[in-house]
Amino acid sequence: MWYNKKYNDTRKPYLSLEDAIARWGTTITCIGVRLDNNKLIVDAPYGLNDLFNMVIRPVKTDFTEDDYIKR
Repeated sequence: MWYNKKYNDTRKPYLSLEDAIARWGTTITCIGVRLDNNKLIVDAPYGLNDLFNMVIRPVKTDFTEDDYIKR
């Protein structure tokens, strides 16, 4: 809600933590890790290949080309 007001945007609210992670700006930042019963649970909606290969790709949901270029 604050984001839309501050940046004059129309982004929809996140439906869940997984939804939020999937909408971050680049594929290599769309990774979340949590501990559940002593097991690491990884949420990587775009996989881990870009991270391991050091490739930066934009996630086009809620992220403009100008945002990507600035990064």
